[in-house]
Parts: sequence; C-alpha cells; structure tokens
Amino acid sequence: MSTLNTCTSSTRPASPSAGDTLFETNTDSVIVYDGSAWKSYGADNGGYNLDGTNALSDRPVLHFDAEFFNGADTSGNPSNDTSIDTSTVWKSRVDSSITLSQHVAASQPLYKTSGTNSKPYVYCDGGDYLYFSKGFALPGEFTTFAIAEQSNSIPPTIFGGSGVNIGTNPKNLSANADLAFGYSGNTYYLYFQQTGAANATAPLAGSTDMRALLVSRDGSNNTKLFMDGDNEGSAVATNSDTQFVGQVFHGKSAAYDMVGNVYELMLFKTSLSNADRNALGAYAQAKYGSSNLGWTNF
Repeated sequence: MSTLNTCTSSTRPASPSAGDTLFETNTDSVIVYDGSAWKSYGADNGGYNLDGTNALSDRPVLHFDAEFFNGADTSGNPSNDTSIDTSTVWKSRVDSSITLSQHVAASQPLYKTSGTNSKPYVYCDGGDYLYFSKGFALPGEFTTFAIAEQSNSIPPTIFGGSGVNIGTNPKNLSANADLAFGYSGNTYYLYFQQTGAANATAPLAGSTDMRALLVSRDGSNNTKLFMDGDNEGSAVATNSDTQFVGQVFHGKSAAYDMVGNVYELMLFKTSLSNADRNALGAYAQAKYGSSNLGWTNF
C-alpha cells in the first residue's frame, strides 16, 4: 500500500527534487515540484474547512486572508505599515502560488496588524491596486465573497474594471453606488464601487462600517449583490459571454483605485448554495464579532 507524504504550505521541503509529490494538508492540494517551482493541483470541487466549525461544500479557487498573509498560518506576518510589494506578497490560502503584489511604490497598499476584533487587514488609500499572479476566466457561475470596511467614510472597492451599471439604484445604496460588470477590450471585470461620497445612505453610512459583500452569478446569468446576507441589488446580464476575470484587484478606473480596509477575499467557480452562503456568514461573524458584522440568513 502506497501513500503520499504530507506537508503544509509553510513546511514544504527546502531542497526538493524534480518530481517530488506531496499532499498539502492545509490546502487539500497535491503539489509537484517541476524542477524550479512547486505546482499545486487542488480539487475543482469538494469541501472547504473555514475555521474548524464552519465548512463549505464547495471549495474556493482562492482565499486571501490578511490573518494568514503567507497563505498557511500566522507566522511571518508583516509588521505594521509594511508595503505590499514584490518582496512582501499576499498569498492565497488555497494554492499559495496565487499571490497579490504591486511593483509601483505609489500604488502599494499597507499591511495593518490590528483592525476590527484585533484582526489584521490591508489598507488601501484610494491610489492602490494589486495584481493577481494568475487570471481566472469564469464564463458561467461564480461567487465572490469579501470582508471589507470603509476608511474615512469611503466604501471599499472589491474588484475592478471600467464598465456599466447593472442596477440604477440597488436597495439601500446611494444613487452613486454601482454594482457593475465592466470591460477593457475583451477582458471583463466585476466591481462594486461607490463613485461619489455624496448621498451615502444605509447600510454604507458611518466611518468604519464592516461589511460582508457577496456577489453571485447563477447559470441563468442572474447577478446579485448581497451585503451582510441581505439582497441589495440584482440584474440579468445582457451578454451571456460576460465573464469574471481576476487579473487586477482594482477600482473601475485610475480615478477609483482601491480604497478601504480589506480583510478577506474569496472566489468560487459556482453560485453557492444558501447553506454555504450562511456558513460564510457564520464564519465571518465568529471571526470578526457579531456586534461588528451583521448577517441575514438566506
């Protein structure tokens, strides 16, 4: 009977040989050393353990968590106010070879060691954006989930691109708030962005409101924004070929670069079930405190 040796993202062999194959227990991935780098082969589907209590039936493609900046554990997290550049990169907890980084000094977000419920986050000042090390073209269903909060009364950008509204005034958002598919050439993005500070209304009011933002697209091209579990806006895509491509974590244009505090970011290749969405809410409230983060069950 044969078996694979195991490791975690932070305990991979220091001097591997080409062809070495291991099972990575913290990412549930098989990793293979190709002679120059580790290649990760995670399950396309299957469960995902969020925190030992809450679990999902679907596994995310990526999970950026500021508490686990190196993608594996809390060791080696950057010091306060460290710039996220090409030497200090943010690694995904699912396949740590997927990273976010920035080489332009003026556009580098800062790592903050303690925010809501003493959890670390990435601070973006309105002139920042990050590049994914890998793009994700999802022509069908997808779900994005993010934990973010306002900074200086400005709501956070989640994903970026330049594009059009898919709802003129989603519930409880100001007239300047957009949930949009955008595009640049043949590359499509998804963003949520308030384009002006005026007329901000609940639930975005307040200087440091933490929000759980979930955007879902189903097999019929129905796209919805849920804020803290409550449906805030929806639309049917006019182009069935519209897709999500994760290449830049950015605002919708240079005038709307990332702003706000970003704690976590997940991407799934499916429209999550209500049970999985509620598990995300329970996980977020347990981690950041139910008094800091509301959630309406689906």
